[in-house]
Amino acid sequence: MKTSPFSPITNRLWQSGSQCKRLLWYKQRGLKESIPPRPDWRTSVAKHQVHEVARRLFPGGRFAARGESLRNEGTWFDVWLESDRYACRADILVLKDKNKRTVDLYRVKSATRLYDRYLDDVAFQTVCLRAAGFVPDRQFIIHINPAADRPDPDVLFVISEVTDRLNGRLRSIPAKAAALRRLLRQEKEPGRRPGYHCMECGFRSQCWPDEVTEPVFWLPALNDDQQQIIRNREWLDIRQLPDSFPVNQRQALIREVHQNRQPFIHHTLLTDSLSQLRQPLAFLDFEADNPPVPRFQGMKPFGQIPYQFSLLLHDESGQMSGIDYLHRDGSDPRPGLLERLSVLRNHQGSIVVYNHQFERQILSLLAAWSPDDAGWLAGAASRLWDLQEVVQHGVYLPGFQGKYSLKQVLNALYPRFSYGTLTVQSGLDSQYLWNHLIVNGGSETDWQALLDYCRRDTEGMVLVLGKLREWVQGTGNQPD
Repeated sequence: MKTSPFSPITNRLWQSGSQCKRLLWYKQRGLKESIPPRPDWRTSVAKHQVHEVARRLFPGGRFAARGESLRNEGTWFDVWLESDRYACRADILVLKDKNKRTVDLYRVKSATRLYDRYLDDVAFQTVCLRAAGFVPDRQFIIHINPAADRPDPDVLFVISEVTDRLNGRLRSIPAKAAALRRLLRQEKEPGRRPGYHCMECGFRSQCWPDEVTEPVFWLPALNDDQQQIIRNREWLDIRQLPDSFPVNQRQALIREVHQNRQPFIHHTLLTDSLSQLRQPLAFLDFEADNPPVPRFQGMKPFGQIPYQFSLLLHDESGQMSGIDYLHRDGSDPRPGLLERLSVLRNHQGSIVVYNHQFERQILSLLAAWSPDDAGWLAGAASRLWDLQEVVQHGVYLPGFQGKYSLKQVLNALYPRFSYGTLTVQSGLDSQYLWNHLIVNGGSETDWQALLDYCRRDTEGMVLVLGKLREWVQGTGNQPD
């Protein structure tokens, strides 16, 4: 639905305008984004859980219906505030004096520290409160205590008063909001400010020239100075970058491959790396949740809890068999997962993974939770062989698009085995869907979507490793 540029400035508009004014201008005019619709399950269950626990800090608090006038003193949750200039939703308001309209404002954040940008958020809500006829007295940010070991609200949260830190921000908001309103009213679209945010933007096809097919922001880790040069010169395609443009070693390699259309394959490094593999091979991938609210014994906020794995095993004859585990309810996944994973107890070969740091962390956490299994888990961790590390140092193709994720690499090497046909297409998707299913239930098709995604990871590792072997042996086709 088209939004009038004369509507109040909302909290979301305020935050969007600080990153890309053209994006905000497009959205306000109801222009359609070139992105697929989000499934119903792709919402953050964890964020809602944090807010639910935070409300328990205020016994007797009540939810405010949208448009409801706060007439009674006390604590109110999810209060919608709107005037002709501003609109926002306050997480928690404490109305201290109904005649003077004096309130304390609490903003809940699902993070383990108080970031500076949160102060801008609270300052905007304070201005919004004033415009709605309230008199803000004190402002607080409630965030996660990283040392918490249980979900009790008095332990889980740190409450920080930020009243004295808002003065400068409060003074600047009216002028910035006025400039934002002028921007939304203007007929001509704002200037383009390209950056990494453009890569996932649904308006890029409308904003960038059609001839830009290999965006300059495929180059990883461009610093502020590099990005400013790119904006000043309007270099949007990697192939536009001159040799004089300052780049680091990784960026130089990627630029050279895209400009010369010659893939990079380091045969010596690949040969040395592959020689370290020990048979029989296993291919392992975990999926894990990291809830901000500790869910089980021994967990801290954002601690990893594995709920799924896919394992492919080669036997001595070279035959491959698959083993899966997917936890299907809200109980602790670790006992069932460990029992199923124990097939590795007698395995002696290399275990191929994609990002050894993550898999090693999961194995270490399982060992700490179950000391009786610590020995064979430590042995498994010592045999991890990181395919991602080998690809990062030994291969780069134009189809990688500046990334080395398994999803991107597999799509470049084997397009018909890409993730594009799957319901679940990322680890974050997997987290969202799993949390949705253990809370709300779902069909067998939904559970199968999780299995398909995790299996694609291990099957993809088999394919990528096979391609590296072909190149080393000289039997593979020269990549594009």
